[in-house]
Amino acid sequence: MKKIILGSIILISLIMFYACNKTEQTYKKIYRRYTLNNYTVNGVDSLSLYKDSLNTDFYFFRDNMDNVDVCTISGGHIGWVWYLSNDNKSLNVITSNSLYEVGGTGPFGQNKTPTWEIINLTKKELIMRTSYNSKIYVIELK
Repeated sequence: MKKIILGSIILISLIMFYACNKTEQTYKKIYRRYTLNNYTVNGVDSLSLYKDSLNTDFYFFRDNMDNVDVCTISGGHIGWVWYLSNDNKSLNVITSNSLYEVGGTGPFGQNKTPTWEIINLTKKELIMRTSYNSKIYVIELK
């Protein structure tokens, strides 16, 4: 009986370690600077429309002072606070602020809090999709 309990404790510990380690590795893959290379709205290339409103620079990082995960967009004019959910398959924006009252476009701008489905995440690429105002937005960051 003691062997079964000990084995169960070890198994649960390993599962928890793997899950925590997987989450930490996912965050570390996301933390970096990206450039928006592709932006589609309902399957239509809309990168030039995006560039009319915002800069294509995205910077994901950990703000250790406030203990939150942040993304700055457009040279810091738009900022997200975000977290991962759904077994690291979703990036949830919980606050979105815009400095200098920058307008934004689609799901980007003041008080817009989309949930992004992570389609692909590698050390060099992040592709995400979200639905906002009945439209599907896909961004490809490299």
